[in-house]
Amino acid sequence: MGRIPHKYARQRIDELDADKFYCKYTTLEGDVLNDGYGYVVVETKIDPKGSGSICQMTAHFHPLPGTELEEKGVIKLSQENMKIIFKVVEEYRLANPQVYA
Repeated sequence: MGRIPHKYARQRIDELDADKFYCKYTTLEGDVLNDGYGYVVVETKIDPKGSGSICQMTAHFHPLPGTELEEKGVIKLSQENMKIIFKVVEEYRLANPQVYA
């Protein structure tokens, strides 16, 4: 199984709508926040599609005061981290279908 690239994160659930498969949460601290980040707000929406689903994620990065982040670097790093996390979750779900039955 893949390895999640971070050791810990403190997060807060801001919105949760199980009927619409929507979740909005804020990462407040942890090694998931690189230098310069104050916090990150992530919105996740899952839509049924045929026999599967499509997951859309939007991240809003909030730098610390006085910090400028290179947008391309932030986007690339975030995409790479999300791919790793999705792969870990996918492998776990496939290996443990009873957990989500």
